[in-house]
Amino acid sequence: MAPRYYENIDRVKDSVTMPELVKRYGFEPNRAGYIPCPFHNEKTASLKVWDDHYKCFGCGAHGDIISFVQNYEHLGFNESIAAINRDFQLGIPFEENLSLRDKRQRDREQAKRAAEKREAERTKNQKLSFISLRAYFDAYVTAHPVPDNFATAHALSMRDYLDYLLDNFDEKKGYPDDILQPRGNHSG
Repeated sequence: MAPRYYENIDRVKDSVTMPELVKRYGFEPNRAGYIPCPFHNEKTASLKVWDDHYKCFGCGAHGDIISFVQNYEHLGFNESIAAINRDFQLGIPFEENLSLRDKRQRDREQAKRAAEKREAERTKNQKLSFISLRAYFDAYVTAHPVPDNFATAHALSMRDYLDYLLDNFDEKKGYPDDILQPRGNHSG
């Protein structure tokens, strides 16, 4: 079975930035992000390095991390991806080299990363909803500054409670989804 490198192109590109790659090859971008172009003979730096690509304003060479390795090392596409994987110790397994055990391990790791991403998104959304609720109660209290009724008193109380929650918010864990739900049975 031939290697399935194409499935890992995005993973490789997301793992290594262009500045990291050129530094690996001994080039140090100046403050403006330029290095001497390794693809033609020059005295001044004319190759601009961005996070995800490069372009030489002298010879016109341009591309991403994979094409840089292809041109610099004179390698094929698949060999360039494998070289980046090896040189940066990305540990991205390619299908031809995976045993059933390795595939299961990879799948577990991918599922774990997906779960972590969902949890991070949940906590981010939770914090945003707390901030939104805080703004709502703040606006209500501003419009009704004297706590002359239950609604204003409740808004003041909720605003203080949300301040407490936001001050003690755990960016990794957030809070249980039912944190604002009433506790116990209040029915008569």
